[in-house]
Amino acid sequence: MNTTSNYLTIRQTAALGIITEFQLRRMAKAGELPGFYSGRTYKVNIPMLIEKLDAMSAVNGGMAQ
Repeated sequence: MNTTSNYLTIRQTAALGIITEFQLRRMAKAGELPGFYSGRTYKVNIPMLIEKLDAMSAVNGGMAQ
């Protein structure tokens, strides 16, 4: 059984070490972060975030900015 969730809070996502909490909050504010608000908490769709970052990396020649 898979115990990992497809949705994590911004703080939990930042703890994964993929991207900083500041960058995640900036993306959420700009409407660029895949996920949704549940009350006051933003839930990040982790698989979609990874796809988005991979696509950004590919566009930038393997160097995400």
